[in-house]
Amino acid sequence: MLLAVVMSWSLAAAISPTASAAVQFSVLNPSAEIEITHPIAARPGDLNGKRIGLWASSADPIYGYGAAFLESLGEALQERYPDIALIPPAEFPTDYHMQDELFAAIEAHGVEAVIGGVGG
Repeated sequence: MLLAVVMSWSLAAAISPTASAAVQFSVLNPSAEIEITHPIAARPGDLNGKRIGLWASSADPIYGYGAAFLESLGEALQERYPDIALIPPAEFPTDYHMQDELFAAIEAHGVEAVIGGVGG
């Protein structure tokens, strides 16, 4: 937040150096309260024999590095846990606002745990 304010002031000063005293700032709070409808599940003790969903939070080709991370992580998990069943990111919605669809996909695939890859 402070960085954004400083950058805004610098931009205003660069556009009109004499008008810096007239610059007015608005600071916004980006946090929001959310209702938790699905509590976080207990962590499994061992991943062998488990169905694990790999969820990428972004499908954006520029900022969507979550899927690339999950692909590498999936390979490492399969080496370490030979009996693991991985459900790929393509099977899940990527939009944060699609929570109902995400939980429906998790249930439909019989997923016991989800690993999220946040892109960007």
